Amino acid sequence: MDRMPMPRDSQNEGTATMTPKIPILMVIMLALIFIVPAGQSKDGPQLRPVYVHGRWGYSNPGGKMAIEARFDAALPFTDGLARVGVVDEELPEIDGRPNILWGYIDENGRVLVELRYNALRDFSEGLAAAAVLAKEGSNSAVYLRHESLDHLRWGYVDREGHVVIPTQYFAAGDFSEGLVQVNVGGAKESQCGHLGNFGYIDKTGAFLIKPQFSMASPFKAGQAGVSVGYTEYMGRCLCCGPRFVGKHGHVNRKGEFVLERTSSGDDPEGPR
Repeated sequence: MDRMPMPRDSQNEGTATMTPKIPILMVIMLALIFIVPAGQSKDGPQLRPVYVHGRWGYSNPGGKMAIEARFDAALPFTDGLARVGVVDEELPEIDGRPNILWGYIDENGRVLVELRYNALRDFSEGLAAAAVLAKEGSNSAVYLRHESLDHLRWGYVDREGHVVIPTQYFAAGDFSEGLVQVNVGGAKESQCGHLGNFGYIDKTGAFLIKPQFSMASPFKAGQAGVSVGYTEYMGRCLCCGPRFVGKHGHVNRKGEFVLERTSSGDDPEGPR
């Protein structure tokens, strides 16, 4: 991870030039005025998830209920929205795990993103990756472990709940610099999961870089780490001992690939 340069210590600079005539108590009081406590937004206190009689709701900092407890799962508010979920009544469990349908509410408890997604992530550049179980996999034994679900199909929703990009991809990342990596899968699938065939789309769903990568990472400073190749399994059991064979490098927004290193199967790492 790139390290950002450390800012100059403005507090020490201020101390060096501060006149000793200002009482220390005054300095502390001024500091407290401008510090926003943890868990509180600049506009005021945020609501907090609370568990009441088996359900989740939200209370204000004073402990008074602001949103009634009607959810089976609830996460803290971020930028005015909170991710909440309810158990799917038609398919309450998948392989012994609760099957939660997720959505987003605002601070008034109003549902903005319908609670219908089997997986739902944070918003990034105004869009959130959302996934539903594919019809052919809805009765299969799969594990609810984020995007590792073989039967999820990913798309994107906006903060008003509109489906901006339909749920159609085997895997999807978070938007960065206006682009996001998505896996369209291959014509031939592996018993160990969907093969990587990643490309990059914009916020309209149009491919700016066609699917061609076995692994792909988000854009950063105009380029993204990618890999071209395949995964072989060296273990004695099915899908054990994965090793990647191929090329690692980066791609720019024009789709131009620059080779950085190769892997012959002894290097399990992906793009850097």
